[in-house]
Amino acid sequence: VGMPFLSEWVSRLSGWQDRVRVGEKEAPSLIKAEFHLSSDQISDTFLDIRAWKRGVVYVNGFNIGRYFSGGPQLTMYIPAPLLRAGQNTIMIFEHYVNAPTIQLLTDPIFL
Repeated sequence: VGMPFLSEWVSRLSGWQDRVRVGEKEAPSLIKAEFHLSSDQISDTFLDIRAWKRGVVYVNGFNIGRYFSGGPQLTMYIPAPLLRAGQNTIMIFEHYVNAPTIQLLTDPIFL
């Protein structure tokens, strides 16, 4: 079940406009990225969070968790059942500094 933060508030946003590019502003931001997968590409996936500072990540409306640059994690696990064939959405609420990219990986990164 998605958090009300996304399922109710974000769904009521109208005219969502790109005001700031990822990596260009040091302020709280809500970043939305969309990507497409074919059915044979769906598998357990990891979000690289090394360049991000502190925030929360949602995948297809599901809260996969919080992150912090102090660790201990360097990647966030996205289970295959949360992904779907076709369009998928990642939303990141970053509290401080936007990273310049959003990168998905096939394997986790360990210290």
